[in-house]
Amino acid sequence: MLLLRNMPNSRQRTLLLNRLVELNEAFKQENSKDAAIAIMDMLQCYDVASSVRLTNAEKKEAATIYVTELRGVPIWAIQTACMRIRMGTAGGISAQYKPTPIQVRQFAEGLIEPLREERGKLSLILFAKEYRSPPNPETQKEMKEKLTDLAEKLKRGEWRKAGSLSDQLDEQDRQRHEAYVRRADAANKRAVAREWEAAGEKPVMAGEIMISRSLVKSVEEGNARRAAIPPEPEE
Repeated sequence: MLLLRNMPNSRQRTLLLNRLVELNEAFKQENSKDAAIAIMDMLQCYDVASSVRLTNAEKKEAATIYVTELRGVPIWAIQTACMRIRMGTAGGISAQYKPTPIQVRQFAEGLIEPLREERGKLSLILFAKEYRSPPNPETQKEMKEKLTDLAEKLKRGEWRKAGSLSDQLDEQDRQRHEAYVRRADAANKRAVAREWEAAGEKPVMAGEIMISRSLVKSVEEGNARRAAIPPEPEE
């Protein structure tokens, strides 16, 4: 995996991704008809100086063999290879004798190789992780001392004593719980106050505690029902 000190920003990543998509598409472009035309044109250049010329049927048959052997090679690479051969600028290809399908494929693959390398480098950059400098010697020494001290305390069982990591975690849990209770209590007080305010009535207090209006009404209704019950006759 590649580690980078300077990671690409969002705009740079977009440009790199677009380029990677272009390269991937370039490796998928195949067209047997266009490939056959390029190969036939290339072979015809050799027939000009040859005493034995191929018929159209023989040219098509030869082109079919080339196309079959060049399967998987992008059409642009085949066309470029054939053009370079016709221009005499294809290194390693004879200007007198027709190249074999293997020679054409090797030359076309040579044209693809730089793009294949570029695609590999782009993939490495896009999936790279950010490089983080190691701690300086002083920090490393301090961390080592603390870890050594912790290991010794663990061996002696001091982690069970007050002030240990376990106790610190318990204290953090207690503080979080108390903060939650305070928030819940404050939210409940606001809800009760809004309830009295919406009814336009003066809230009922029990000391410093505001009683819920719904609770007050429920108690009042219960008292009223009990008061409406006639007393039992005395025997």
